[in-house]
Amino acid sequence: MAANIQYNGARGANGTAGATSSVVAAIGASGQPAECKGVFTFQLDDPPTNGGPGGSGGNGDSGQHGAGGGNASNFELHVEVLSTGLVIDVSGGPGGNGGDGGDGAKGGVGGKGGDGMGCEPSGNGGPGGAGGDGGDGGNAGGGGKAGDVIIYYVSDQSAGSPPLFIGAGGAPGVPGTHGVGGVGGAVGAAGTDSDYTTAQWDPGPPNSPGPKGLDGTAGVGANAGDPGDLVMQQVDVI
Repeated sequence: MAANIQYNGARGANGTAGATSSVVAAIGASGQPAECKGVFTFQLDDPPTNGGPGGSGGNGDSGQHGAGGGNASNFELHVEVLSTGLVIDVSGGPGGNGGDGGDGAKGGVGGKGGDGMGCEPSGNGGPGGAGGDGGDGGNAGGGGKAGDVIIYYVSDQSAGSPPLFIGAGGAPGVPGTHGVGGVGGAVGAAGTDSDYTTAQWDPGPPNSPGPKGLDGTAGVGANAGDPGDLVMQQVDVI
């Protein structure tokens, strides 16, 4: 009665990876140049302006969760004679893997500072935009439960080699990795033709690059499926 009987659970589907952000962060607006009135007009110069801040990068998408593995079917066998070579596999299906999180986009560059036009201090470059946050990884799918097997037989002629029972619970999937936060945008270029001789304004301290986006959170692991049981029962009649 050699036979190989399989009633395995199906494998869980893997989660789709999150998309990396395709958002192109905007460059900061350029500062206005100074308007020089001239020494003999007895009017104050109009100072330039600093560059505007760069836009924020887009966030990465989260990965999808892996699906749970399928539960195996229970199996019941009725035979007159129990012989060697019988293999019954009722293992649970493995869980699907979680999708990886998408990466965040880079922050935008700050705008160029307004030119001093030779009569005023030039404007500072604008601050860089923040990088986008990375997406979270998808959770792993849990393993499926193994099936139970019951064998009813009248005569055991397996010669000390009972049926091989394979009833392990399905292995869990692998959780998705986190997406990486985008790099912060660079500071914009400072304006040119700066002159502090008759300065009417102070452009202030130089601006800073944008902060890096936050990394996403890795997906959460799952448990293996429960194992199955084998029951062999001798009866008088099938």
